This record gives sequence, structure tokens and C-alpha cells, in this order.
Amino acid sequence: MANETENSVPVQAAPEKPARSAEEKERVRKAVAEHRKRKRELDTNARYDGTNEPTKPEAKRLLELRGLKNRHVIDIVYDCLINAAAENKISPNYFLFTNGIVQTLRSYEAKKAQPLPEIAAEVVPGELLNRAELFASYDASVAWLEPETTFTDYLDIRQKSKRNCFYLGKEILGKDFAECHRVWTDFFPKFNPDTLPPNYTQKQAIAWLNEQSELKNFLLLASRSSFKSSWSHIWLLSLILCLPDVRVLLVSETRPLAKDFIGVIRSYFETIPGQKTRFQKFFAEFTIPMDSGSVLSLDCPMAHLRLPQSIESTSMDSAVAGRRFDIGLFDDPISNMSCGNDVQIQASHNKFLALLKLRETSGIVCVLGTPWAENDLYSRLITQADENQDSSWTYRIDPAFIVKPEARKKLTPIFLPTLVESDIESFLFPERLNWKFLRQEISNSPSFFMSQNLVIFPRDADSDLRVTFEETVFRAHIRPIGSFDSSVAQTYMSIDRAWSISKYADYSCIMVGRILPIENKTALAIVDCSMERWKESELILNIVKMIEKHPTIRAIIMEKDKGWEELRLAVHLAATLRGIAVPNFIVKPIDITPRAKAIRAKRLEQPLSDGRLWFASASWTDSVMEQFLRFDGVTNSNKTRKDDSVDCVGILVAHCLPKTVEEMPVVDPAKQKERDEEAEREANRERLQMHHAAMFGTASLPPAVLASEWARQQRGEPQDKAPEEPKGDPRKQMLLKILPPGFRL
Repeated sequence: MANETENSVPVQAAPEKPARSAEEKERVRKAVAEHRKRKRELDTNARYDGTNEPTKPEAKRLLELRGLKNRHVIDIVYDCLINAAAENKISPNYFLFTNGIVQTLRSYEAKKAQPLPEIAAEVVPGELLNRAELFASYDASVAWLEPETTFTDYLDIRQKSKRNCFYLGKEILGKDFAECHRVWTDFFPKFNPDTLPPNYTQKQAIAWLNEQSELKNFLLLASRSSFKSSWSHIWLLSLILCLPDVRVLLVSETRPLAKDFIGVIRSYFETIPGQKTRFQKFFAEFTIPMDSGSVLSLDCPMAHLRLPQSIESTSMDSAVAGRRFDIGLFDDPISNMSCGNDVQIQASHNKFLALLKLRETSGIVCVLGTPWAENDLYSRLITQADENQDSSWTYRIDPAFIVKPEARKKLTPIFLPTLVESDIESFLFPERLNWKFLRQEISNSPSFFMSQNLVIFPRDADSDLRVTFEETVFRAHIRPIGSFDSSVAQTYMSIDRAWSISKYADYSCIMVGRILPIENKTALAIVDCSMERWKESELILNIVKMIEKHPTIRAIIMEKDKGWEELRLAVHLAATLRGIAVPNFIVKPIDITPRAKAIRAKRLEQPLSDGRLWFASASWTDSVMEQFLRFDGVTNSNKTRKDDSVDCVGILVAHCLPKTVEEMPVVDPAKQKERDEEAEREANRERLQMHHAAMFGTASLPPAVLASEWARQQRGEPQDKAPEEPKGDPRKQMLLKILPPGFRL
């Protein structure tokens, strides 16, 4: 015991804690009370109608406890819940952020807390968010606005939107898409989000994009106003939903257009408070505030690879940028301003090739536009696709309408205005590009319509004016002259005058045609023709003979060439001496525009093929047909090629024949005969006045004779003095000069 006492160590007393002041005790008490209060509020069984609102960090912490991991998604869900609470006029309390807006509203209805069942934070195939994040987004932005849309429907709609841009545009964005846009959706690559992991790396993203399509280059040429640009924006949108880190280069012709281009893409993501679109509700995680970032680029909020840029816009007139891209979308990269000559065309092609150098090896290039020149950028890409069988280029050409095979000859600037709705086989976009609209566009500018709406590359001017008359077609429109006898026929004559009688000179041609119904169409039948190298006096005599042969001629049509007035007066004088009434002369101004003769001849192709131009079988028919078959509109008249009969027929067709195919109206024969007789009487009165004016120099008829003079004539009494014939009558001298030798007055 003594040893134990000696070896034991004395125990030191613990130091006393300093006494707390009253202020410190009060602070600790309040902290404990606040902690207990917050603990009660964090309880999931907190009151659904409580007025205690968590702070923003606390609310986001509650969302994290529900399985939300993506910081951007948490921010979006928080904002949506705050907005939902305000719209429903409830407090954004703890229960709201713990259980969601739908369960909170149900709790108010049941007057009892309705906690949210646990949602597992598991991977959902084809989605970049886990199930808990998707459900929270669905609850905060869709479920309370569309109660009929279930969570399963929500996931299904998101999947369809990613896989099918036609569905995304028509059903979600409300675009006026039609069948042509469904076809384009099948033509361009479709994207499968199932094979892309949620937390993909850049290597995985490149491999996934490479798997989406074996072809990497696409060209779509489609009619103006067919929504091809709008459709391409939706196609690009479906890709961004699958791969937010995709690097896109949008290319337009000019910088202002490039700014508008990116502006359209940004508009799908930018939110306006209180005006969210259905797309923004179903894909709330992709939304961004209005006017955030550069107007010439878009950084997708769901991108996580932190690449230099996500979506950027440039133009063909800008310097080539150094940033690489996965998707290059060229929307109308050229126009008439960049295709005016070969130098501009080559420059645009070079710029296009320079931009292609920025593409990643797995990248896709899509070009959209309409033709501008025969050898423009689009034409070269098509040639590349056709000539190189191993090329990765593929293309589609979709004009505003397809014409029937028998009407394809009308697809020229000259004949396009003659197109009628019955010539159309199918329309590309009938809901918008209907016949009424397209017909107006044709009338505005046939040439522009052909390139911008019918997607026909403009050709050299001579190519459209090359005239081709086929012998089989010509012979099929020859009938006996008796086939063209009709009580309703109207007869006209045309004159094409030549000025020389040398060996290889052109002929002077006189031609007679009848307008009458043939096969229920208003047609022109050439029933007589006289063609030779005549002197001026011989031409006058042959004109008079032709008038005498066809007394029902209503008018004579000729061009206003040199000496046309003298010719008309001479014909009147010569016909008067034979007692023949001369029809009215219709004088047309000479068309001095380039290739006017070829254009007029070109207009004869269609009437000849569709049964509106016929020829009588006579001695002159073969010579006329030979001139038609040899005429090509390019080679000038020479010793083997003549175009006089072609000109004469062209004059008749231009004046007499309707420009479009029309059915002949049903005419009452009795009424038609009455109208013809009245017209003939009126024509005779005019001829008589003209003849009298030509002989006596006055436009009025002589006054009636006195009754005494009439009685003297009836009794046969001689006149007091015979009137003397004026000597040296200048009119007689003029007739002697122009009439052929031996012609007796």
C-alpha cells in the first residue's frame, strides 16, 4: 500500500471552461432553433400549403435530393417551378421543390399532402438526361399545362422529334409541312440517339456522327417558296437535340443573310417570358435567355465538351474562317450577283471548295438552292455526282410541278405562258404552290420562273431559239383542202415581200389561211400559197389574183416595211380596175429585237404539234414543208435555205391564232351566218368607200342624181355635152408605171 501511494500520479482537475456571456448563449439558442426549424421544413412531409419559402440554394438542394445532377437542368427546373407557382397562385414552398407542381396541385385538391413517389436517376435510352431529370422537367414545364400528356407520352414525343425532323416541324413547331418535306426527311440523314452515351466524349461524338450516314454530301434543288430553308433549319434542330456539341457552320451568300440565318436557328431556343413554345416546353433544357451571346453564333446550353464553338454563321463574301465544323449547311450560297459571268462563277466555286476544307472527316455537307447559270456551283456538283460513280455526292431536283410528256415542249421561255393547268401532271407543294399562284409567277417572268421554280438551268440564248420541225409531225397535219370548208371559217391573207429577183434571192410569199374549229380547237389552216421571185408589178398582180380567188378574205396582214403604203395603194388601184373589192390592210411594225425571226418561228412548233396549225394538200405544200424542215432559227437564209413561207405562216399565227390551246365554243349556225352576212355588208361598204376615194380623191360617195336627170336617162336622150376626159391624169400615169407591160386599162 505504501509503494502504491508513493508511485501514484496525482490526478489534475480539468480546466474550467470560461463562462459564456448572455449574448453568446442567446446566439447559440437562436442557431439551434433555426437549425431545428430548417430540419422540420426539409422534411418531405412538410405542409403542402406552407408559406415558408426556401432560398434559391436550398431549393436547388432539394432538387438534387430528387436525383437531378445536371446544373443547367436544375436551374431550368427551378425557374419553371417558380413560374408554375406564380401562374397557379400558390407559394413556392418546400413541398413544391420536393414533390413538384403536379403533386402540389393534387394536394390542394385532396386537401392532404400527396408526396411524389421516388423516381430513380437511371439512364433512359436515347436521352442525355437521367429519368429523374426528365421527370422533373416534364413536371415543371409540361404536365401541369397539358394534363392529358403522360410522362410516357412526353418521352415518346422527344424521341420522335430527334429521329424525324418532319414530325418535329409539323407536330411540335406547327410548320406547314407537306408531302414533299416528308420526302426530303427520308432523303437527308436521320439520326439515332440510342447509340450515343449521355456523357459522351469527343471521340465518341465523332464516331456516332460518322455512323449516321454513309453519304456525306447532299444537294437539294427545289422551287422557291417550297419551305426548303425552313425545313433545313428543323433538320438541323433534330441533330442538335441528339448531339448538343455538334459544330455547325451555316453559310449564306452575304453577311446580312448569314446574320438572319443564325437568327432563325437561335429563335427556336430563345425564350420570351410567358410565351414559351411547345418545343421549348418539351425541350426546356435547351432554352436560353433572349439576346444572350453573339448574334452570329449559338452555344448550346446542353453542350459539355467545351469546344471552341457550337453553331456559327458565315457568308460566301467573308474571309474563310479557321474553325472546323461537323455539319456544313449552305443555304442559297450563290445568286445572280455571283453568277453574272464565268469569273464570278469560278470564284464562288473556289470559295465553296475552301470552306469544305474546314470539315471534319466524319462531317456532313448539305447544299440547298435554285439554279442561276448553266455552269454554276450547283451544276458542277450535279456533274460531279453523275460522272464520278464513287462520289459521295447525291442530289434531288424538285420543281414546282411536273408537266405531262406531251406538254414538255412548252418548257421554254417562249411557250411557257401557253401552259394550262391540264398540262400539269403533279405539284410539288399544292397547299402553297398552287396553279393560281404559279400562273401569276409565269406571267411575271417566264425565264426567271423556269430557273427559280422549275429548277431548269438557264441555257445559252441560242439553245432555246433553235427551231426544229419534224417531218412526221408536219405530214400528220396535212389534209385535203376540202377538209377546211366551214361556214364559220374566217379567212386572212399574209404577205412577206422580197426586194430582189436575183438567182439566190428570197422569195416573195402570199399565203391564205382560215381560222376554224378542228378537233374542237381553234386552229389555223393554210389553204393557199403563192411564192416566187417577182418584180413589184408582178407581186401586185399576184396579190390581186389571190384576192379574186378567195373573195371572203377579211384582212391582209403585212409588215410595215419600206414602201408599204405605195404597195397598198397599187393593190387597191389594180383591184378596182378588175372590179374586185380589196380587204382591209393590217400593217404590223417590224420587230427589230435580236433573233426576232427565230422567236416568231419558234412559236409555230407548239401549234403544229398540238393540232392548231394545218396545211392543205396542194402543189405548193411540198415546197413549204421543205422550208419548214430546213429552218433552224440559227442559219441565215441562203441558196439552199429559205424562210419566206415560215415568215408568212408566222405572221398569220401571230395575228389570228390564240396563244393558248382553247376549246372552240359551240356556235349556233343561224346566228353565225347572220353575223357573217352583217360583217360582209359592212366590209363591202368600207371597200366601196375606199375604192371611190382611190379613184376620185374623196372619201364620200357622189351625191344622188336629180329626178329630171334620171328621167332623161330612162328616155335615152343624149346629154347636152359629153364630159371631156381630163388630160394627163396623174393617177393613170402612175398605174401605167406600176402595172406589168401589156396590162390594158
